[in-house]
Amino acid sequence: MKRILVFIALVLGVHIGFAQSYHFVSYQYRHAAQKGNKWQESPDWVNDHNTVTLNLDKNQLLISSDVTEEFDVVRTTKKYQDEAGHVWIEYGGIDNEGNECIIKIELISGTDENSEGNLYLQYENNMVIYHIKGDKGIEHQQLLAASLIELH
Repeated sequence: MKRILVFIALVLGVHIGFAQSYHFVSYQYRHAAQKGNKWQESPDWVNDHNTVTLNLDKNQLLISSDVTEEFDVVRTTKKYQDEAGHVWIEYGGIDNEGNECIIKIELISGTDENSEGNLYLQYENNMVIYHIKGDKGIEHQQLLAASLIELH
């Protein structure tokens, strides 16, 4: 009986450990600048291909292409669903140059085949918006539930 309990604990531990790493592919991005109290987005999306990994076990966001951008995720600040049904999760972050930013994830659709959303890296006066698709499907409820876990 003791062996069975140890086996179950190991299997659950491995499953939970992997459940807190989320993989996305960014295929477009655009910039925005703050004008007064409003954000003005550039009109055109730029095509690109980046790998985006949110690892809540390591409190880290990585955006990889030719150069890897690394962000420390320092706290979860908000979790909510807007009127359109989009799930939003916001984190406080620090980029690899020591600048503070807000990391926002907007989950637009949730089917495994067509999951997509937006990743916002918001600084004081500028922002980069990445259009992302889940590498294996964005699981809204799973990611939202994981965001409730206190960061290490």
